[in-house]
Parts: sequence; C-alpha cells; structure tokens
Amino acid sequence: MVILLTYFHRIRGPSILCKIPEDEEVSEQDKEVSRLLDFAGNKKFFIHSFDNFKTANYYFEVPSEWARGKKEMALISITYSEDNIDGEIFRIPLAEFVIELLSKKDIFKGFYVHISGHGDVDEINEKNAEIKDLLQNFSKVLPKSIITKKKSLKLFVFGLDRAGKTSILERLRRNEFVKTNRTLNLNLLNFILDNVNLVAWDLGGQIGFRRSWRNYLKEPNVLVFVIDIHDKDRYVEAKKELFRILDYPESSGIPLLILANKKDLGTSISKKNVIKELELNKIKDREWNMYLTSAVTGEGIYNGMHWIFKKLIT
Repeated sequence: MVILLTYFHRIRGPSILCKIPEDEEVSEQDKEVSRLLDFAGNKKFFIHSFDNFKTANYYFEVPSEWARGKKEMALISITYSEDNIDGEIFRIPLAEFVIELLSKKDIFKGFYVHISGHGDVDEINEKNAEIKDLLQNFSKVLPKSIITKKKSLKLFVFGLDRAGKTSILERLRRNEFVKTNRTLNLNLLNFILDNVNLVAWDLGGQIGFRRSWRNYLKEPNVLVFVIDIHDKDRYVEAKKELFRILDYPESSGIPLLILANKKDLGTSISKKNVIKELELNKIKDREWNMYLTSAVTGEGIYNGMHWIFKKLIT
C-alpha cells in the first residue's frame, strides 16, 4: 500500500509532493495516480480503479498567498490492490488528515518545494518536512485492518433449523436485524466486516439437509455452530449434530465458535448451562469459545466475530 500527496501547479502540472513509504522510488504507477488531478473535478472523495490496483482519493484546496488564484489544488491518494478492501473505509481518515493539514500555519509554503522563485528556501523546506511528518503519522494511525495484507475467512455455519443462523449473518452483513425466510439447503453470503472479507456457507438445518453438510467442509477457516437456547427440548439433537461435524476428519483442528442465540427472549439459561448441556468441555482437539447472542439486538455476535479475528487475523 502506498500513500501519495500530489499537488497541481498551473505551470508544472501535477507533481508528487510526498510519498509513503519514502524508501521506494516514484514508479510509473505513482505518476499515473498523480494524473488523477486532471479529471478529479469537484469530487472531494472518490475511488478510482486502474488495471491492477485501486485508489481512494481526497481532492482539496490549499489556500496559498503565492498562487495566482490564491489556492493550490491537491490530492491525497491511498493506493491498494487487495480486492477485499472496501475503499469507502478510507473516506473519514482522509478527510481528517486534510483538516489537520490545513490547520497548520502557512502550510501552503511546503507545497512549493519543487518550484523556484517563491519565498525563503529554508522556510519552504521546513514546511515540506512538516507535511511529510503529518503524512508519516497518518500512515501509522490507519487501522491495522486496513494496512495489513489480504484477509479473507470462510465460515461453515451450521445448527438445527430455526436456530437463527441466517438472522445472525444478516445482522453482521447489514448491521441491523431483518426478518429472514427459512433456509432451504444453502445460502452463500459474501460480505465485509471490519475489513475482513467473509464468505459464509449458511447451511439449512432441517433433517433432510443435514446429510449434505459434510460436502461443504472444504477448507473453512472457522466452524460456527448456532443453537436456540430457548429450544431446550432439542439440546440433545443439537449436541448430536455438533459432534457429528466435529468427528469428521475434514473438520479436524478448525476453530469452533458457538453462538447460543435468542438471548433477547428472556431465558434464564447461563453460559455454564449451555456448556454443560452440550458437553462442550469434551472438545479437546481445537480452540473453541461460546457466546450468548441475540440476532435482534446484536448482543454477543460481534464479540464472537472479534474472537475469531483475534485468533486468525491479528
């Protein structure tokens, strides 16, 4: 990932002012990004795709006492190639960087470092160094999930019918509760959560579909088992299906997340009760964790996902 700060001068055209990381030479790709100034128009934030990379860009004015129109035009761009990154995630950090940059006194002078005949050279170099420091600090405060390499997880989501598997996934995907229809055999969902690309096999829990579950144990990163904690009459049945999947050689060693769902319905059952009823302490061949959850309120679901991210991403 590369961060470029480019400015536009009427005589010289677009020039790269600063580049992070600094230890790399300016490439043809960087020059291509700088030319975005030629057609950025009035858009402050925009995403642009080239052949094999993308850029998230913020186009802004720098008030300048030395410019003919009393302003310079500038563009800060984050170049990335990871397909799973949603460029919109950069909108707010870029806007905040521009606000901080423009709050610095006489910062416009730092934009003239490549141009002769303007002001005191030492002062220009000092302001340019200040801009570079700001850009370095900006690169350090970007969320870790943005600047790391490609992240993608495959979720094998299973459990009895009516446990709330689809509702939980839709809560994660949309960040709100939506009513869902009964899953017939399989739903395949692909969405981004905290900049992690998630591919979820949402498997129908009816008896007739359970025989096919094993067919989808193809390199999942995580097993997600969902149980309705209100449906106590089916705990034995749920436990049987859970351990059937855990006993398959294909699932060996894959981390397990148990979501004990429908907490919002007011049941008094505790986490210890669920662990005891499902005999989860018998699981010795993999890491596992359990959370009491509600697809309606979102409680517990995000904590469960963050446990997964901590184990497999960070």
